Parts: sequence; structure tokens; C-alpha cells
Amino acid sequence: MGTLTLALFLLLPIAFLAGWWVSARRVRRPTPVPLPRAYVQGLGHLLGERNDEAVKTFLDALRRYPESSELLLALGRMFRRRGELERALSVHQHLLDQQELDLVGKQEVLLEMARDYLKAGILNRAEAILVELLRKDSDSLLARELLAEVYELGGDWEQAIRTR
Repeated sequence: MGTLTLALFLLLPIAFLAGWWVSARRVRRPTPVPLPRAYVQGLGHLLGERNDEAVKTFLDALRRYPESSELLLALGRMFRRRGELERALSVHQHLLDQQELDLVGKQEVLLEMARDYLKAGILNRAEAILVELLRKDSDSLLARELLAEVYELGGDWEQAIRTR
């Protein structure tokens, strides 16, 4: 009986360590973060073709959730692709007016606004924005490429070549 007790006594820590090891290796799923109600409402408005209401809802969401700026950028891009340039500019302008936006975020919004103006054929405004962006960050390849495109569309080939 003594060896059986000794064997059980030795197996107990091994069983404990084996249980610990199995539980440590088990994949832990992160708790899902609930999607803010404003996002769901905004998407509902978009799907229902109520774009103005969607923009208003997403702008309200931006005030409460500053991290939703990416969502508004995507919304503006979608409007631009669909040819709704006035809406795209409106979304980007509202986004630019937010104090929560950092410098990099503002530069990204300005780049999107330049794309909006370029698509609308308002080359002078696109040029002004891009020149200002390059004044602040001369290494911005995207701004440089877009500015060269603006110059090409305007027929200013020398300036386009110098910009690239």
C-alpha cells in the first residue's frame, strides 16, 4: 500500500502540470468589442440609399469615436468613385474640421480632397492643396504623383517633369 500511495503522490504534481500546460496552449478568443450603434445606423442609411443621413450619422459617430475617421475616409472615397463629388468633398471637409484629427490624419484628408478636386476637374484647387502638402512634407510620393498628374492635365509638361 505504501508504494501505491507514493506513486499517487508523485503523479499528482505531474497531472497538475499537464493540466496547466494544456490550458495554457488552448487558443484564447478575445472578447468581441461591440460595434457602436451609430455605425450600424450609418450602414443602414447607406444601404437604404439615404446618403445624407448616413453622412450625418457617421459624423456624429466621429465626435464620439475619433478612431472612426478611417470609416469616413472610406465613405468619401466611395462617393468619389460613384461620381458624387460634392458629397465626397463635404465628407472630407467635415472630417478636416474635426479637432480630434492628428497631423497625419489631416494630411491624409487633404490628399483625398485633392483627389476629389482632381476628379471634378478643378485643377487649381487640387494644385493648391498638393503644393501645400508638399511644402509641409516634401517626401510625400502620393502628393508628388498627384501634383504631376494635375500639371499633365493642365498641359504644363515642364512643371510635371520637374515635379516627378
